[in-house]
Amino acid sequence: MDMWRCANCGKDNPADRTFCWSCSTPMGESTSPVKPSRVEAPTPVQAPSSQTAPRRQFVNRYLDLYRAANFLVALGNTVKVVGISAGAVILVLFALVGLAASSESGGAFFVMFLIGSVSGVFVGGITFLLGILISAQGQILLAQADGAVHTSPFMSDDEKLTAMSLSV
Repeated sequence: MDMWRCANCGKDNPADRTFCWSCSTPMGESTSPVKPSRVEAPTPVQAPSSQTAPRRQFVNRYLDLYRAANFLVALGNTVKVVGISAGAVILVLFALVGLAASSESGGAFFVMFLIGSVSGVFVGGITFLLGILISAQGQILLAQADGAVHTSPFMSDDEKLTAMSLSV
């Protein structure tokens, strides 16, 4: 099997690969051939313009992954705000009902305020915890995306920065 050696990192690569599996250096950029086990016609090097489209697919894949992860984080934060707001609204509504009922009986306000407090904390707390879980899933996805982009042999450092939406 014919092999070629990457001049950038020194790793041996099969002849059918156009990029180094270790550092993503294109085959035509300062590569040195490895002793072939049999004589075959050399594999032609593709033009850089034809290599750009497949490499751009990797960047787009990771950009979509980051968008999905950021959406989950934003959704979780929204659910947390909605949970706190719903709990506060429930408390205020029960307090208003208690005020209206207190004119007829003296202890109605206290009972309604207590029911509103328990209901508001329960609904708001459960919804807030759900928001934390959704946001945490987004953060986990972001961490996995960072690891996948960092270790990807198919992208250059500039492409990795682009995929992570970071500046040079």
